[in-house]
Amino acid sequence: MEKTDPNILAAATRMSERFGAAAVHEVELRIAELLRHDEPDAVEFWRTVRDLLREMAKGGPRM
Repeated sequence: MEKTDPNILAAATRMSERFGAAAVHEVELRIAELLRHDEPDAVEFWRTVRDLLREMAKGGPRM
């Protein structure tokens, strides 16, 4: 999945607005839950969101 996908951008923006500095942690929790439920497509989506949030935290792309 691409970080420029509108759904990825929207999810990262919502997570950042809702959880602030804890957004990456919240996404990690979501990924762990999805792994337990064997949801590989959703895991891929949220890993991409996590990667984008990490970039944002380092001063990368802003929404």
